[in-house]
Amino acid sequence: MRGMWRSLGPGSMLLAAAVGLAACGGGDRSASRYEASPNAKRYPLRGVVRAVKAGDESLSIAHEDIEGLMDAMTMDFHVQDPWVLKAAGPGDRITATLVLDGARSWLEGVALIRRVVASSPLLAIGGIDARNARAVAVAGSDGVAVVSALMTAPDPESAAVTLRREVDAGLCQRRSP
Repeated sequence: MRGMWRSLGPGSMLLAAAVGLAACGGGDRSASRYEASPNAKRYPLRGVVRAVKAGDESLSIAHEDIEGLMDAMTMDFHVQDPWVLKAAGPGDRITATLVLDGARSWLEGVALIRRVVASSPLLAIGGIDARNARAVAVAGSDGVAVVSALMTAPDPESAAVTLRREVDAGLCQRRSP
């Protein structure tokens, strides 16, 4: 199952599939509640989970500035996917898309990076390739462990260079204001 955490010992942690966790979904909530109209606006959101409010189907998040919308602050956000409420915990880093649709708002496309020890590097493993490596780095991974994407590539050396470029770009994007 994607999104499972496994400790390998002091100072290290593997993150399985930082991106695409929505496949772990569950629950039978009304789909129309989280269906966006053609007029809906979407904004990238990054921050830190402060609290999980399962009864309200929301997370309290200390978010960074949301460009074109609001300054950094802590506020509650409803989440589209039920798995997020089960997986998230205080201190987790989160990236998502904030959907604003009239008076309704929610988060979709959530990726979580669990906070274990601030000085421990986080590595993403499982399903990482050039298409998602940048997003994995932006979501909070310090690096990636890749086998299949390189071993199945027609030119493994070129694939490694492309992957490295995407991870580096994601790390730069995450660190820039």
